[in-house]
Amino acid sequence: MSRRLLGAGLLGVAGALLPSLASSAGASAATTTTAPPRRPDAADTELLSFGQSVELAAVALYREVLDGKALTEEVRPTFESIHAAHLAFGQSFSGLLGKSAPVAPLADLVAEYRSAFAGDDLVAIATAAATLENIAVATHSEAIGLLTGTDGANIVAAIITAEARHATVLVSISGETDFDALLVDDATPLSAEKG
Repeated sequence: MSRRLLGAGLLGVAGALLPSLASSAGASAATTTTAPPRRPDAADTELLSFGQSVELAAVALYREVLDGKALTEEVRPTFESIHAAHLAFGQSFSGLLGKSAPVAPLADLVAEYRSAFAGDDLVAIATAAATLENIAVATHSEAIGLLTGTDGANIVAAIITAEARHATVLVSISGETDFDALLVDDATPLSAEKG
């Protein structure tokens, strides 16, 4: 019987000392168990709205390519798939943002790349498209670090992964074989201020 009492006493002492031992080891006594918000707040809504405008600009630019005559039968399905993916990404933002979604392409981005996407040189189109994908990856990568809501962060993370793959495929279509050109993204992210 005395062993049980001794064991219970030691367990009680250990339990009582645990908080003080944890704080002396650098652990915070004010640890929180609050989960991050799922839904976007006002700042998230602004970032996600801008992300949607980038995606819808991509939709408009890939539509230019698909309406043109530069694509071969071999690469047309790839461009159709990438166009459809950007449309789905834009719709994902709309689904999350609801009525606050802007549902408008980033006009400056469309204006900057329209002539390259509407051209008749497949290599130039693929190069411009890879650049666009890398810009989108950089833009969304910067935004994900600023988002507080997990719903928006999950959508953006999925988009980043797909667009990085798009860029690799498009660089390959352009004829580039250099490993760094295929996989290294040094694009500058867009922001609502810089467009």
